[in-house]
Order: sequence, then structure tokens, then C-alpha cells
Amino acid sequence: MIDFQSVREHIQELLFGSKKKIVALCGILIFMTLCAVILLSVQVSAPEKKGGALSDSDRKLVIDQPLVVPESPASPDGYSTARKTPERWSGKDVEGWFTVPDRTEIEALGRANDRRIEEIIGAAP
Repeated sequence: MIDFQSVREHIQELLFGSKKKIVALCGILIFMTLCAVILLSVQVSAPEKKGGALSDSDRKLVIDQPLVVPESPASPDGYSTARKTPERWSGKDVEGWFTVPDRTEIEALGRANDRRIEEIIGAAP
């Protein structure tokens, strides 16, 4: 069992027994507080670099080897990734790509649009 009387006497002896111990303890606490304040002020005033931001001198690109195009799957013959489109379709383009919708397709589209409008509006007042 813990003898509280002896613990109390030991604490009193530690705090009031020797003036040198008290002065040393206070000095250490003041020194630690000053160190903490200095460290915090340095951290706050230091410029923040987020994510390893590069300076202007680090951004210079020095090309010391020729650029190499990365490998990719080959394009099939006759396939172009970009083309110049004319302002108007020719009659041949219209025949090949555009089909005139008939009445049933237009009515089905109208019903689908009406259902979508009903879903959006819902029970709005």
C-alpha cells in the first residue's frame, strides 16, 4: 500500500528543501518555454512550400537527348485522327449519313421527352 505521508514529505522536501533545485527547475522551464516560442515563430514566418513547389531555376528544361514519341497502338489504314470539315455537307454526305426520321420515331421521341419532363417536374406545385 502507498504511504501518502511519505510521498507528501518527499514532495515538500523536493519543492521547499533546496533553493538550488527550485532555481534550476525554474530555469529549465523558462528555457524550454523560450525554445518553444522561438520554434513556433520560425515555423509561422517561414514561407510555405506546398507539395514540393519548384522555383524558377528548377523549372528550366534542359534537353540533352532527342525527344522520343511514346509507343502506341498503330492506327488502321485510312483512319485519320483529325480532318478539315467543310462548312456544308455535300449531297453525297447527306445521302450517306443523314436519315429522315419517320412519324413513329418522332412520336416515340416525343413520348420519351414527355416522360423525362414528368420525372423532372414530379409533384411540383
